[in-house]
Formats: sequence, structure tokens, C-alpha cells
Amino acid sequence: MIERAPQPPARRRSNALTVLLASLLLAVLAYLPGMSGGFVFDDYANILLNQDLRGGTLSLEGLLEAGWSGVAGPLKRPLAMMSFALNYATTGDFVAGFKFTNLIIHLLNGVLAFVLLRLILAAHGDRAGGVDLNLPMVAAVAAAIWLLHPLNLTSILYVVQRMNGLSAMFSLAAMICYCVGRRRLESNGRRAWWLIGGGVPVFTALGLLSKENAVLTLPLIALIEACFFRLRTHLSRERTVLIALFALALVLPIIIALGYLIVNPDILARPYTMRPFTLGERVFTEARVLWFYLSLLIVPRLSRFGLHHDDYQLSTSLVDPVTTWMALGGIILAIVLAVLMVRRRPLVTF
Repeated sequence: MIERAPQPPARRRSNALTVLLASLLLAVLAYLPGMSGGFVFDDYANILLNQDLRGGTLSLEGLLEAGWSGVAGPLKRPLAMMSFALNYATTGDFVAGFKFTNLIIHLLNGVLAFVLLRLILAAHGDRAGGVDLNLPMVAAVAAAIWLLHPLNLTSILYVVQRMNGLSAMFSLAAMICYCVGRRRLESNGRRAWWLIGGGVPVFTALGLLSKENAVLTLPLIALIEACFFRLRTHLSRERTVLIALFALALVLPIIIALGYLIVNPDILARPYTMRPFTLGERVFTEARVLWFYLSLLIVPRLSRFGLHHDDYQLSTSLVDPVTTWMALGGIILAIVLAVLMVRRRPLVTF
């Protein structure tokens, strides 16, 4: 049997970039038909009916006024609102201009996802040793799937969901800064702390000002560390600093949040006084919703997609419906397996 010689690194990188560029072009072609669609649902409250945003001025004062005019989220998502104001100032309420901006952000996120995956897989390859995988191609194919997956459609064609795209963009940038900095800490440590201590908090903060789900950036970075870098550093004192930073970034916010809940015990239950379900019912139901989202990711049947899922059955207890405890049990089992496999199968854990 004749064994095929492995491709040289330069050829692998070239082929991976070809796949990435092709997927970017396909994404553009896939979304072009949707550029002509109109504004929908929350677009009206956040954009069309927001007079502060529609001032039509590009001055700093006008942008700041638009930025803090948001009605979504506790932080008002000022960066996303400013981007809408810039759109309106340049193209008016021409919806294709808003959607095209969303598409550009999505394409940029695809490139950032490719870069992040390359860094993660390179760190994994360093640990695996001797495994001949075409890591650039794996990253390119994964980024292509993400770019073209229909689950991401609303982040482009549903204008107000730019908040998601911007949040993801800054989160990806923060994780890239961390991975580059960590690889440098394993060698000479040159300029590593500028990336870890500077780039990560800045990009995370920008993500939070786009949408609050960027708060997941730091736990994701902790997961990357646990799976692929495992606190290995060139110098022992750098390891100590790294542990202290994680303690500060992860533990301190939890303590602050718990303290705030103690002072304001009704803060969680208050929003549910005007909803047809309780906080407990939402938590139980979300366990099933998580598996629903995962099923859309793995088996993207278009008949199951849509902007509204108002008919989703509530979980009123662990056994009503019976799939509630199965969903919760599945999440717990997945976490246990992830912890058990973190040493030998870090990619599976991740």
C-alpha cells in the first residue's frame, strides 16, 4: 500500500484559505436575496420609532444620544445603537443598507472564527504530538459551516439582531487576543500581557456594550485555558499571575452579583409579574430549549426555524412534561463527561 506524503504547511494554509474565501463568497450569494426584505418586530421600537437614533447627524453628541436611546437590555447596548445611527445617517431607512452592514459583520466574524479555531487547534496539536491533521483545513471547514448555517440567518436579515453580531465579533477578538498571548507566555512571554491584560478586557467590554451575552467571553476563555493551555507558562510567576487574573475575572463578578441579589432579593422575580410564566418555569423550560437549539444546529430542518416559538410548551415541573427531567439530566451528564474527558479528549470537552 502506497502512503500519501503529507502536504507541506504552505500548501495546507493555501488550501484552507481557498475554502475560507469560497465560503465567504457563498455566504454573500446566500444572503443577497434577503437584502430586499423589510424591517420586522423589534426593529420598529429600536430603530424606526426611535427619534434619538433617527436624528441624521454624525456628530459625537448625536451618536452618544443615539447610543443611550436603546430600550433593550440593562446596558442599553450603546455600540449597536450607534451603528444603527450611522446607518440611518448615511442611507436613511433604506433597509438594505442596514442588512448589508449586518452581512459585513457576519463575514468578519467568520474570518475571526477561523483565526480563533486555528489558534485553538494549534495549541491542541502541540499537546497531541505526532497527530498528522490538516489543522488549517479543519478550521476553514468549521468556519465555513458557521458562515453558511441557517441558524445564523436572523443575525443578518433581522436588523436589530446586529446586537448579536457585534457582541460575537468583540468576543471572538477577545478570545484571539488571549490565545495569542497565551502562546507567547509559553515561549518568551514578549508582549503577552498586553494582549491578555489589555486586549481581553477591552474587547469584552465592547462586546458587553453591544449585547450583554458577551459576559460569556470570560468563561469561554477559562474553558480554552482548561482544555488547551492548562496553565503552562514559561515562568512560574507568570502562572501565578494567570491564576490570580482568573480568580479576579470569574470569582469577583459572582460575589458582586450575589451581594446585589441579597440587597435586592426581588430583582429576579420582578419581571415575571407581567409574564404568563414564573422564573422557575422559565428555568425548567430553558433546559429543553437548549436541546432544541442544539438539534437545530446539528439537523437544520428549515420547517423548525422561525422568528416566533410562542407555542413552545412550558415546563411547569420536573415531570411536566416528562422531557424536562430528561433535558436537565442530559445537561448534567454532558457536564460530567466533559470534566472526565478534559485531559484525554480536550476537543470533545470544548
